[in-house]
Amino acid sequence: MTDKFDLPLAIAERLIGCFTPKYKLVRSLGAGTYGQVFLVEDGLKRVAVKILCLEMRPEVNQEGEDQTRQSISRDWHLVNAKWNLLHHASLVRIRDYYRYEESDPDSKVAVYGLIYMDYWPVNLKSCIRRLIKRERYTPQRKRAILSNLAESLLRLKTDTGLLVTDLKPANILVNTCSKGPLTLAFADLGGFHREHVAEFRRVETTQSYLPPEILDKRQKVVDEKALVYSFGLIGLFVLEGRRPTLDPDFEGKWQDYVRQGDELPWSDEVRVEMAPCVAIIERCLAKDREARFSGFVAILEALKEEHQAWRQREQSRLKPRFQRRFAKPPSVSSVPKEIRKEPVTGMEFVWIPPGAFRMGQSRTEKSELISRLGEEKYRGAFSRELPRHQVELDGFWMGRYPVTWGQFAKFAQDALYMTDAEREGSAFGPVAGEEKWKLRDDLSWRKVDFKQSRQHPVVCVSWFDAKQFAAWLGQKSSMAFALPSEAQWEYACRAGTRRAYWFGDTIEADQAHFATQGVYGQGRGGEIGGETMPVGRYPANGFGLHDLHGNVWEWCEDYYDARFYRKPEAKEKNPLCRKGGGYRVRRGGSWSFSAAHLRASCRGRNYADSRYLDVGFRLVLNPET
Repeated sequence: MTDKFDLPLAIAERLIGCFTPKYKLVRSLGAGTYGQVFLVEDGLKRVAVKILCLEMRPEVNQEGEDQTRQSISRDWHLVNAKWNLLHHASLVRIRDYYRYEESDPDSKVAVYGLIYMDYWPVNLKSCIRRLIKRERYTPQRKRAILSNLAESLLRLKTDTGLLVTDLKPANILVNTCSKGPLTLAFADLGGFHREHVAEFRRVETTQSYLPPEILDKRQKVVDEKALVYSFGLIGLFVLEGRRPTLDPDFEGKWQDYVRQGDELPWSDEVRVEMAPCVAIIERCLAKDREARFSGFVAILEALKEEHQAWRQREQSRLKPRFQRRFAKPPSVSSVPKEIRKEPVTGMEFVWIPPGAFRMGQSRTEKSELISRLGEEKYRGAFSRELPRHQVELDGFWMGRYPVTWGQFAKFAQDALYMTDAEREGSAFGPVAGEEKWKLRDDLSWRKVDFKQSRQHPVVCVSWFDAKQFAAWLGQKSSMAFALPSEAQWEYACRAGTRRAYWFGDTIEADQAHFATQGVYGQGRGGEIGGETMPVGRYPANGFGLHDLHGNVWEWCEDYYDARFYRKPEAKEKNPLCRKGGGYRVRRGGSWSFSAAHLRASCRGRNYADSRYLDVGFRLVLNPET
């Protein structure tokens, strides 16, 4: 099968209707060798569906020989064999997949595969064109694209072991590109491979983005250093806002250019205005692979140094009053509870000093939980908090409160951002007469079951939504924000204490907002009012942080691993669980959960794209910014 896969719209509509009858086919988005992508919608959201040919019907020639050429697409292999790896922030999310055996005997295709994924309408190339047309393609945005791209490639390799062997602008999709951050994700699953098996002749690539050693067959494997070259070529495109040559025969001309050793075609404006970035890209494009960066860690370090130098130049032009707002954090010994306010949303951050603590469930907690729940329920819900272990952390700034509705609204309006709940048209919430929460099409961060002021914590946001908020705020303020690690969250929550809650082993209704059922210790429980409370309503802990127990669950950066505490990585300084399935950690309990789930050591989990009526988040701020 060498020609492009061309499936009639009628057949595509029939296949899609077999599995998802609510979806209506809108149009074809493009075709490749193994499959074709279609846009579908159900009135609330749009989804991309890739239909693949998995098996052809036998073709016999006049001599009776079987002429059928079978080749299972890399996309289908990945969704079947590496499903857990595909739930990653650097990848366009795969929602579901189906296998369909064709009943029509006249069809050349015997078996189809359907892969449902998020619809991202804009790729990097078209996004840059739009920004240039709107006169918003600034040097700062170019820096952000380079950093986001390098970080996405590094995280994908670190977390999953996958390399993007077919790295080119058309396979880099962009979520928003008008005012907000450029959220990048990689498409085309056929171009993902593990480094040690990414042999050139066996992987999907685009030759015009490959380095000389691959084209000259001196190097057989597409490894990280080869991708550094591909990154450099895309970096040249990002800085210039155009391809290196305007010739329509780009592939052939670029390969000739690479072999002849001509100088890179920088414009005078870019060469002068962004000289440090130009030097970084030129090193990525070195024909001698040993002269390139060793990998994306080194690229990110170089970009970080360049960005810091640029910020220093910019800050030298600011008024002294504004400079003081971005000053280094004061020493912990002189100001133990210093509050720092970022200038975009007014979010307040409290300095959490460096230190060590015992992380996890205590023996007292274990005895109390088993006595109330029984051994079996305890093992199913709370044994993942063991063993208790020593953890050491550097200092950091942490949000004084969870992110509020008003702060998130400013982000959504400025970035024209649509949350997962809005894209999918649903979120989890309580249903009358039902014990378990279910997906409801009337819920999102904008519309919930109760009244929300601008001071209520935002809810119905996924882990991905929280990450995009952090990226937007970082770009707007030139500061580095993130979700807290699980260790940072528990350390900040405990504030030097060792009890179940920072205020002791008993919890009362005036100390946190939680549900009445399943009290803990000698407490009487709270009132389950079916709603969140404005942030700061309950007392602060020893570090000056509010609402760590109850009100809303809070997303953490970590992957969820029930056995992580038993692994050596959990005992390292500044631990972070970097590998896992589709689950991410959440902490703190909520208004709808019992007191046992509000304990400092309690570990919750949810899929990264899930959104619940009682889940929000708070941020941490890098002390170096």
